[in-house]
Amino acid sequence: LEYSENFAGCSDDLTKLHEEATGDSHPIDLASRNDALTQIRKFMSSPESVIMEVGCSSGFLLRDLVKSFSKAITLGADVVKEPLYRLACDLPGIPLFRFDLLQCPLPDQIVDVLVMLNVFEHIEDDVGALQKAFNLLKPGGVLIVEVPAGPWLYDAYDVELQHFRRYSSSELQEKLVKVGFKIV
Repeated sequence: LEYSENFAGCSDDLTKLHEEATGDSHPIDLASRNDALTQIRKFMSSPESVIMEVGCSSGFLLRDLVKSFSKAITLGADVVKEPLYRLACDLPGIPLFRFDLLQCPLPDQIVDVLVMLNVFEHIEDDVGALQKAFNLLKPGGVLIVEVPAGPWLYDAYDVELQHFRRYSSSELQEKLVKVGFKIV
């Protein structure tokens, strides 16, 4: 389902560049996905939970979620268009949504586990996006998030990747708490 787009921090071309440069087996991406799966196992309240990946892009983690949590309802969302169309052909039973998180069309409190790996740095209004993420979660739900660290490392590479920022641990924690999250 398509609802809205916002290419201020991401694009189909950027996704294509990532796919060509790293594929689905880059060591850093594998470590990120494995850590996310570990965190889900640790914090998921029920095998039948609703798991949503926002920023699913080419679906590398989404495929892992479907394999690892076969009883869960798995959803994918992103702002990119072409990768989602390809993913819809590869994973026909998985609901996919295309929208700008800041204009999220989904109702509040529908997700048990929300996974967002390397998403918030691509959104100019990251606090607004964090609030939307918080709203999507059911009471007691969990957000698994990964962002690039080290604001002092922000450089031309980040600009090329359409990042608005890098985070310090304290900045990310402050923003998460500000919108209602409890850090665990």
